[in-house]
Amino acid sequence: MIFGVESFLNCPWAATKWNNYYLQDGVLYVCFTGSGRMEIPEGTHTLYQFSMADIAVDEIICPSTLERAEAFAFSDTIVRKGIRLPEQMEYIDCYALADSNFGSIRQASEDHGAQAGLS
Repeated sequence: MIFGVESFLNCPWAATKWNNYYLQDGVLYVCFTGSGRMEIPEGTHTLYQFSMADIAVDEIICPSTLERAEAFAFSDTIVRKGIRLPEQMEYIDCYALADSNFGSIRQASEDHGAQAGLS
C-alpha cells in the first residue's frame, strides 16, 4: 500500500516528526499544518506542486534561497495578512496561486523600503 503526502496533512504526529515540513535536497514537498506566522526553512529553493496546499495561516515568510514555485504550490491556501517572496525568484508557475486567497503578495525588497521610509 502506498500513501501520498496528503495522507499526513493536519496529522499532529507527522508535523512533529518532520518539524511541520517535509523537504529533501532543497525541495519542499509538503507543509503538514498551518497557523499563525509560517517561515519556510532557509535552504528551500523549490516549492513542489501542492506543497503548501489546503492551509490557513496569518502570514508566510519565504527564505532568501527560494527560486521556484511550481503549479498549484499554494492551491486552496488562505493567507490572511500576506506572503513575502524573495527578490531573486526565478519562476512562479502561472497556476502556483490557483484557488488561493492572499491578503497581500509582496517582495522582501518592498519591506526594506517601507522600513527605510521609501514606500
